[in-house]
Amino acid sequence: MRSSRQNIEINSSADAVFRHSQDYQSRLDWDPFLKDLKFLSDESAPAIGVKVWVKSKNNMSMTVEYVSYNPPKHLAVKMIDGPFIFTTFAGVWTFREKASKITNVEFKYNFKLKFLFDLFIGKVVKWKLDRDMNKRLLALKEFCENESD
Repeated sequence: MRSSRQNIEINSSADAVFRHSQDYQSRLDWDPFLKDLKFLSDESAPAIGVKVWVKSKNNMSMTVEYVSYNPPKHLAVKMIDGPFIFTTFAGVWTFREKASKITNVEFKYNFKLKFLFDLFIGKVVKWKLDRDMNKRLLALKEFCENESD
């Protein structure tokens, strides 16, 4: 099992940052990783048990299910279908308001690659996830800090 973790401080309340991170109407505007996303049921907002299909700009797609959803503190998803190189994939996004309108946001992904992929490209996949997480956090920061609470 491998882990990737990145965090950033955002000058906005935890409530606002969490809300923007899960607003699927604006997500494609700020998230540099995503190309497309859609709910796979009649749901139109995240909640425990809700499934969402996402497609990255590198054309890999994944279906995830929310396994935890506790606004404005954290959310967690697990892969239920995804790129063939992954055996498992799960992510936790945590939002901790350190002071009035200063929020620490952490993205943590745990994943397991199929044996040969892990052996030959495991470190590259981790590096790419770290890089993509950092870009996403910077984009979320810019978006939130330019929006009003």
